[in-house]
Amino acid sequence: MFIYTAVSFVTLFIKKASIIDTILDVTFISAFIFTDFDKLKYFSLLYLFPLFFSGFTFESRQAYSVLILAIFEYSFLFFMYSEQHSSGYLHLILNLFAFWIITFAGLRLKKDLQIQQAYINRLEEEKNRQKFIKNFIESVQNLLMK
Repeated sequence: MFIYTAVSFVTLFIKKASIIDTILDVTFISAFIFTDFDKLKYFSLLYLFPLFFSGFTFESRQAYSVLILAIFEYSFLFFMYSEQHSSGYLHLILNLFAFWIITFAGLRLKKDLQIQQAYINRLEEEKNRQKFIKNFIESVQNLLMK
């Protein structure tokens, strides 16, 4: 807990989030759930926040590595606490599927926003080009009128 707090405090002064922050978040959530898996296994929803933001913030390779870490840690806790019964496996499968879907959603949103930003940039360039042409034509007309 102290290591997590110290590293999180230090990274507050770094302007850009790093993958270390996200890995620490996933590990902290696992440690939190580890304290009492039977009562806290429903807090696995907390994994969705760092997974989504890792997909939205980092490259796909890094986002998928955080996903693999979350899957490994949650599966480890699941098997360590012997939750191997039919409803336990259903929870495991649903959680792992949700982990994958939310990471994919973050990556997809990032891609869509990049495409939209490129489109906006093209529109701005076209607007500036049209404005330049208009100003050029007006200045030529003014020169011809004199």
